[in-house]
Amino acid sequence: MKREKNGQLKEYHRDVNFWKSFKPKIKFVNESDKINKIYRISKLSIFFYNSTGVLELISLNKPVILILNSNQWFNIPKKVLYYYEDLCNAGIIYKDIKSAAVAINKISKDTNKWWYNQKRQKILSKFRKNFAQYAEDLDKKFIKIIKNIENDY
Repeated sequence: MKREKNGQLKEYHRDVNFWKSFKPKIKFVNESDKINKIYRISKLSIFFYNSTGVLELISLNKPVILILNSNQWFNIPKKVLYYYEDLCNAGIIYKDIKSAAVAINKISKDTNKWWYNQKRQKILSKFRKNFAQYAEDLDKKFIKIIKNIENDY
């Protein structure tokens, strides 16, 4: 688990204490850890905030769960809410910590079977296409897009 400095320390500590009591084997990430290494070795990443890390993991097709409280859910822009609802229905996003804990306990025995489920992958593919595309040559693609914009003017 990774914590971003977002001013919500009280909520963060409450969540950490919950997870430590729920599953003592959970490892928490600190700011000095190399995130790419963590992504590579993690069986399942859990986020308590709508983070770039969630998008990165989805783009890499690595198992991730996002738990959003009601305030966080309320702040999702309406034009993308449909896609988040799909992820919620697929068991990737949870709106409360207890249902997430039950699901995590259930899927922790075989996260790959859960993550690579055909229906879930179809939903992830649709989300990925719109919000989390992965490209080895991202710099080249970005430059091409900029040049196309320049040519339009």
